[in-house]
Amino acid sequence: MATYGLRAVNDESELLIDSEYFSPTFTQKLEFISSAVSEEAGTSFLHSGYVKREYRTTSITTAGNYIVMWTLPNSTADVWYNFESSTVNGSGFLTLYVYANSLGSALTYTLPTAYVFAVSSLPATSGYGLQLFNSAGAKTYDSNSVQLAPYYISDSFTFWNDPTGAQGLGTAISLSIPTNPIFMLPNYTSLRVYKDAPAHHLQFVYEAMFKREGSNVITKEVQSYYSSEDTAWPYTQTIYNSGNRSGLGIIVADADLYAAPGTGTGTGTNPQYLLTSSVQNANEGTNVTVTLTTVNVANGSTFGYVVTGIAAADLSAGGTSGTFTI
Repeated sequence: MATYGLRAVNDESELLIDSEYFSPTFTQKLEFISSAVSEEAGTSFLHSGYVKREYRTTSITTAGNYIVMWTLPNSTADVWYNFESSTVNGSGFLTLYVYANSLGSALTYTLPTAYVFAVSSLPATSGYGLQLFNSAGAKTYDSNSVQLAPYYISDSFTFWNDPTGAQGLGTAISLSIPTNPIFMLPNYTSLRVYKDAPAHHLQFVYEAMFKREGSNVITKEVQSYYSSEDTAWPYTQTIYNSGNRSGLGIIVADADLYAAPGTGTGTGTNPQYLLTSSVQNANEGTNVTVTLTTVNVANGSTFGYVVTGIAAADLSAGGTSGTFTI
């Protein structure tokens, strides 16, 4: 007989939480080190017109299995980003390749940020909350931690590709995205092998690169590797392609994550409240001022209060209940 734990579904019968499965849990943000590890100029065969730079993040703090959501800087500049992976196994760094147009003046650009979510070995937390464990004893959900909530998944799209090697204009993917989006982007790679008469065996490797302009994500392939061999193939040799460039999709989430006890912090921060009094002890006839100080609370927010230990008749001004307005 099968044994089930807690399952939560919404009003459309979609499964939200199952204690047998890990809920992706936010652990930390990783920034790229601003100095490039390497730089490669474009050639007629390699990312023509673009200089390629490699960047690396600092290391993930704890070994485990993770998925990664990326920010895409919003810019109309001819700058593209290629992410080596959207998954991590271990505790190493993450790698990014930036392709910047090198035909005109030097382009400046912003490096993305990696949002790392654990899918095993969820971080330890303390305090009250709901924690779920699977039948193997591993913690799969913890309400003290921030969970990944996908915002939108794109319709399928196809990478634009020209067998002559021209870079093209790219394919725009229209997404319904939040104000501060983070993306899970496919690390697409394709191989093209063909014969160039009279006797050259040519290989090109294409990789996916992305940019964002407002709510549009634009993607295309770039040549990242080239080789040529003097191999006498038959003239009837056809072009060989490896890699399905169609039917791909992009997951989008909101980067305004809030602090959670025992874990990392996203771009948002929990609201903070501080209630203070002008005096600790008061005799009759003394004025007392009670102040509510807040951080990250919108102006106009209201909070009710009740004063205990005294009666309304004891007060010459004010009342034992009322409302703070921020």
